[in-house]
Amino acid sequence: MRAQEIGLTSPGKTVWWKVDLGGVYIIYSIAILFKNYEVVGCATFAYGRSCNNSCPNNCKYRRCHVQHGTCFLCNSGWLGTFCDTKCSEGLYGVNCSQRCKGHCRDGTTCNHVTGLCDRGCGSGWTGLNCEKMCDDGTFGYDCLNNCSGHCLNGSLCNKLTGHCDIGCNPGYTDSDCRRECVKSYGENCKHPCSQHCINQTCDRFTGKCLSWCHEGFYGEKCTQESQQRNQNAEHITPWIAAFSIVLFIVVLLITGGFVFFWILYKRLFHGDIRLCWKSLFQSNTKTSTDKADFKEPSPNTNTNYQELNSNTVYQELNPNTDYQALKLPHVDENEYQNTTL
Repeated sequence: MRAQEIGLTSPGKTVWWKVDLGGVYIIYSIAILFKNYEVVGCATFAYGRSCNNSCPNNCKYRRCHVQHGTCFLCNSGWLGTFCDTKCSEGLYGVNCSQRCKGHCRDGTTCNHVTGLCDRGCGSGWTGLNCEKMCDDGTFGYDCLNNCSGHCLNGSLCNKLTGHCDIGCNPGYTDSDCRRECVKSYGENCKHPCSQHCINQTCDRFTGKCLSWCHEGFYGEKCTQESQQRNQNAEHITPWIAAFSIVLFIVVLLITGGFVFFWILYKRLFHGDIRLCWKSLFQSNTKTSTDKADFKEPSPNTNTNYQELNSNTVYQELNPNTDYQALKLPHVDENEYQNTTL
């Protein structure tokens, strides 16, 4: 509302005007028409006497008070006069009025602006805000993993860990029931295959031997013992005992004989006989070469000698040569033994 006339013909040098808008509004510019006067406010995003200050970044629409720079509204996730305070942990949104769902990965809080879990969802949860539980048959972070499908009686795995909490179907083991039985069978592989199966291999579901049974056993699990094996065992056992006793006696006799002959050898060949042989070799024995003179024995003389090849050393024995009687085992006192060298 114009209060007075404005112009060169106005009675006063000053004028004023008033406009009632019915509320508080921001006026960025005022244009006065019909004359060469114009009043202009600060541009958007600026405030201050010379409009040389920028409005805070978190002011909604980047608009603030033209004089003080305070924000009229804040962007989502911010609070305060100048919208420079983040929402408290666990809160997000406009005026921090919404609460995080609490299922972000590793217990982290959601983004204070969007409410999303920046690092993904915790184990067992999925969705934009990690507010949805995993579907059946899936587990883990963001529900990206599939269960093994071998939980006992078709039960579901744990949506957090993937474990089969009530056990495994026959043929499988481990906490998640992914590993097949090896040399065992049944629920959780708790039954070992029969040791009478060849290589102890059996069907991991039923325990039936995959190969033949060891000799003496039969049946699907090779647990039944044949009657012939029992009879053979009854006959063989006494023979084994008798053979063991005989073998022990033979070893004992061999050991005793060895000790006896060793003592006898030590006494005879390292004692008296060695001295006798030494004395015999030092008696009246004469040796010569093929160039030495020798006397032809008379025809009537009973002389024992050995004819040797030329250039061969020989020994002439005198029939009347003294000899030394040796006392040997099993030799009569009046007998003697000629020794040929």
